[in-house]
Amino acid sequence: MAKTAYIKGDIIQNDNKWIYDWIGWESTCPKDILDVLKEVNGTDDIIIEMNSGGGSVIAAHEIYTAILNYNGNIEIHVVGIAGSAASEILTACKNKITNVGVVMIHNCSSSASGDYRDMDSASQMLQVINQSIRNAYKAKTGLSDEKLVELMDNTTWMSAEEAVEYGFVDEIIKAEPQCSISNVMNRRPIDFYNSSTGIPQDTIEKLKNILLQEKGKNIIEKNKESENQIKNNADNPAPILNKTIPEGRKEMKLEDLLKENPDAADELATKIEAAKNEGAAEERSRLQSIDNIASIVSEAMLNKAKYEEPINAAELALQLATETATSGKKYFEAAVKDSNESNVNQVTATPTETDVDPDEALMNMAVQSANAKRKGAN
Repeated sequence: MAKTAYIKGDIIQNDNKWIYDWIGWESTCPKDILDVLKEVNGTDDIIIEMNSGGGSVIAAHEIYTAILNYNGNIEIHVVGIAGSAASEILTACKNKITNVGVVMIHNCSSSASGDYRDMDSASQMLQVINQSIRNAYKAKTGLSDEKLVELMDNTTWMSAEEAVEYGFVDEIIKAEPQCSISNVMNRRPIDFYNSSTGIPQDTIEKLKNILLQEKGKNIIEKNKESENQIKNNADNPAPILNKTIPEGRKEMKLEDLLKENPDAADELATKIEAAKNEGAAEERSRLQSIDNIASIVSEAMLNKAKYEEPINAAELALQLATETATSGKKYFEAAVKDSNESNVNQVTATPTETDVDPDEALMNMAVQSANAKRKGAN
């Protein structure tokens, strides 16, 4: 039994897939198709159901190339529309179309700003992209480059019969399409025609910023929170945009986003581990620096600095110096008080003809003060 894959909705880059999934907007990115190709790996036939109005040309190039180089039986069945960038993917392999299906080809489009040189550069870029698309068309249809330029310039819509006649499709099958053209037109009547359909990139960036902030992804960027905090944010996500999730759309938790974006999950784990290692190294360094001055610090002060009110060695040394200075001041004030009370200041020195050692004189004064104080006590 053949494996079924799907190219539905907007064709987008891998990085934007989770945003589309979150708001419930149907889309296909290269990874969606590449995952199926890798999983089957030629062991079964693959049928890709296509119903897409187009999207990113670059993403379409990647999908086209993967299908073109796939080593196995693969077919694309157009069940609604293969328009714009999707029409390029259509030509990568054998294909079929339902009798109500349509194919649309046109020039790629973009936007630019700047002076005439910027405009010339943008024009040249678009022409190169158009040529790359024509290369895919030519390989499938055999049409000349001139004819394809004409068809693309005119934004050509083809019925199933016309698509087969031009060579874009191999044959017509009778099958019920999953989406009629009127339904697609009612959904997005303007964006549908453009190869850059989908959510505008600036809107995607705004949504990303909101989600990253509201769902705790800022924790990943700042590397300041623990794994438990991240898990709590995932289990109890903050309301998104402060409004109820519309019916049909799913509310995604951080853990769901990480599951769908394994690269981001790996990066998160790496950063968490690095933050933990850095924190452990800093704590070891703090304790070691305190141990280096432990011999001059009381045990009570040491334990307080290490565990009760953690500080670093520099702060501990400042506390020690302050305490020592305070103790010294009290000792000096007590000594002065004792000296005054002993009347040692009234003792007069007796001049001699020989020099007196200052240290010896100071010692004598201390002895006289002590004796006088002792006599007073008696």
